[in-house]
Amino acid sequence: MRTALLALLIAASAHADVFRILDDPRDAAQARVSLHAKSMVIDDRIVLVGSYNVDPRSQNLNSEVMCMVDDADTARAARCDRCSHPQRVARRYRRQRAERGVSGRPVEIVPRVGHALDRAGDRRAIVKSLLLALAITHVTVINTTGPIVRDATVVISDGRIASIGTAGPPPGAEIVDGRGKFVIPGLWDMHVHLSWSTSSALPVFVANGVTTVRDMGSTLGEIDDWRTRIAAGLLTGPRIFRVGPILNGQSFNKYQMVPGNPDETRGVARALKYIGVDFIKVHRRLPRESYFALIDEAKKLGISVVGHIPMTVTPEEASNAGQATIEHAETLFEGTFSTAHKDEDLAQAVHRFRESGDAERLFAVFVKNHTIFDPTLAAWTSATTDQSRSDPHMKYVAASNRNAITSITPEQQQKYREVFAEFLNVVRIAHRSGVTIVTGTDTAAWRIPGFSLHEELAQLVQCGLTPLEALQAATITPAKAAGKADDLGSIDVGKIADLVLLDADPLEDIHNTNNIEAVIISGRLMRRADLDALLGLAETLASKN
Repeated sequence: MRTALLALLIAASAHADVFRILDDPRDAAQARVSLHAKSMVIDDRIVLVGSYNVDPRSQNLNSEVMCMVDDADTARAARCDRCSHPQRVARRYRRQRAERGVSGRPVEIVPRVGHALDRAGDRRAIVKSLLLALAITHVTVINTTGPIVRDATVVISDGRIASIGTAGPPPGAEIVDGRGKFVIPGLWDMHVHLSWSTSSALPVFVANGVTTVRDMGSTLGEIDDWRTRIAAGLLTGPRIFRVGPILNGQSFNKYQMVPGNPDETRGVARALKYIGVDFIKVHRRLPRESYFALIDEAKKLGISVVGHIPMTVTPEEASNAGQATIEHAETLFEGTFSTAHKDEDLAQAVHRFRESGDAERLFAVFVKNHTIFDPTLAAWTSATTDQSRSDPHMKYVAASNRNAITSITPEQQQKYREVFAEFLNVVRIAHRSGVTIVTGTDTAAWRIPGFSLHEELAQLVQCGLTPLEALQAATITPAKAAGKADDLGSIDVGKIADLVLLDADPLEDIHNTNNIEAVIISGRLMRRADLDALLGLAETLASKN
């Protein structure tokens, strides 16, 4: 363990000085501050710099300031190392803080870091606050819940949107010139598999303006570790909601588990709810009786069931039962549909399905039940194109996944193209029927993280959504599906500042969502150079993963 530890300071207010540990000085470049303070040598002990109370289930990160530590004796008195009990130490210092009469107001921590440098000479600390306001001036605000606001100033303070209007920026604010630029809410990808994609995918999402993802089946401990480190500002990545293990009738990989008979499945649902997953996901081999038991138990527990439709359950039954989101266009045609049409060409069977009026009848049920559809169209790119050989973004896919790519014959690829063309038409009918659609990419294995979300947006527009409707499918609609619309999904005062600054108008051409000038996530600004650095980091990680 390093013995020279660098103390970090976030000056939240006159009564709240929050400290952190920074092991890598290179990270300090993101802070845009100079903090001159004495480096500490404390024999494998952490300079007690504050307490971070992180709840992986809620992703709330609060910090209460303890005391400024600038000498080794005080640091040793804390008796706190990296693996000991920070909350116990925090309680002691909170008591001391209360005795000093210092304000006990919790501080919402924005994940920004400062660099502590050796002081030369005097012991005076020169600190520029990391929580000073950030202002995007003269920008066009494309909100997903209200009118477009032109030549606006968006002010961000303490990680949230403080104001939107024509007034000038507050004194001392960091300024981002938004002239000729367009700001949209941070994007969501509602179907990823992060453990499969590996940690190299995390910075790629952020560099592409994807500030929130829903993990649809991974190693829960790994995902919660990443969530905690992201929330604490120790790792750059999107906000993560997760399902934990996938419930299936047979376990086909390490991310799936077999919940058992109906009674056992109810117990699994209770256990998943207890450990704090955000959704429960089902796969197609889950037995019919266990599926309906799961849906019933989940309703009692107040948690949504999402995923595939089991093979012995019709899409209408799944919707009527209360499954919250149906994942993948193809899941509509697995199970009962494929059994009924087992001797037919799939593309032709789907064509007859939509031409007969069956599609409209199914989607009327979805609308009635408020069933959300996540078609994951971008997932088909790898099967219908030569992406694995020609897309330069493949360098952001983990090497272990690139090495696992299997080739398909030209005849197979043509079949996939015919089926995919029918799926596009099915999604077009779903949209025309009024079905709620969200963006997901099924990023896993050799599918490209981040960039594929922009492809999904373009494909939704191809299916008849307007550019604004496609943006809503990637912002406010998934925020509502996750029950987080009070904090996320739109550009409104009081919401968490997850924003993407674009060089061109996405309402004129949805492909302009690729033209990213800056990303703001939880109030942290990353300019184009920062995003390029993230992509460079991701490429390096991918080459090793």
